[in-house]
Amino acid sequence: MAAAEEEDKAEGGKTDFLELKHHILDTKEDQFAYQLGKNVILDSLQGQTKILHNLEEDNNQARYKPFNSDKPFSWSPKGTYLIVIKAEKVEFLGGSNLKPLLTINEPKGEAIIFSPCETYVLVYQPKNDFPYAVWNFVSNEKIREFEQAQGEDANTFKWSYDGAYIAKIMKKAVQTEEGEEQEEGEEATEVFKTYVAVYELPSMKLTAD
Repeated sequence: MAAAEEEDKAEGGKTDFLELKHHILDTKEDQFAYQLGKNVILDSLQGQTKILHNLEEDNNQARYKPFNSDKPFSWSPKGTYLIVIKAEKVEFLGGSNLKPLLTINEPKGEAIIFSPCETYVLVYQPKNDFPYAVWNFVSNEKIREFEQAQGEDANTFKWSYDGAYIAKIMKKAVQTEEGEEQEEGEEATEVFKTYVAVYELPSMKLTAD
C-alpha cells in the first residue's frame, strides 16, 4: 500500500471496519459526489429532510476537500470506496472523512473494475505493454497481467457474481472452408467466433476455455 496506509499503521493499525464503513452505516448523512472537469466534489446531505445545497450560494462550501481525477470517478460495488484515477496511480477513498485509504501504483489507468466482493480489482491501462492487470486488493498484490488483442477494451473481462472467477471474452477471426456455405466461385469469407476463458481467483488458474 502507499503512504496513506503507512500513515494509518503509524497511528496504531489499519483502518478498522466501522471506520471503513462509516459513510455507509451513517444514517444521518448521505454522501454524494459529482465531477467538474478533473475536480471530484464530495459532499453530504444532512438531517432527516436531506435538503440539497444551493450551489449558487458562496457560503455553502462542500464538506470534503475536492480531489482531482484524470478520468471519470466511480464507486466500488458495495459503496465502500470512491475510486479516483490519476496519471501515475489509483486512489481509493473511504472512511468517515472519505480520505485516500489505499493506493495502487498503476500509471495510465483508463478504468478500474472491482469484483462484486471488493476483494479483487482489474486495472485497465491500454497504453501499457500489458494493459490488463488483476490485483488482490486486500493484500495489494498484482496476481496476473494480460496482453490486449485488437478489438479488446475495458469490457473484455467480466467478473462472476461472487468474484470467485473472472472471464475473458474473446472474438477470433475464422476463415470459412472452401465450399462451405458458399456459391460457386465465391471467395472464402472471414467470420468471428466468440471464445470465453475462465480464470479462478486468487490463483488465476485457467479453469475453462
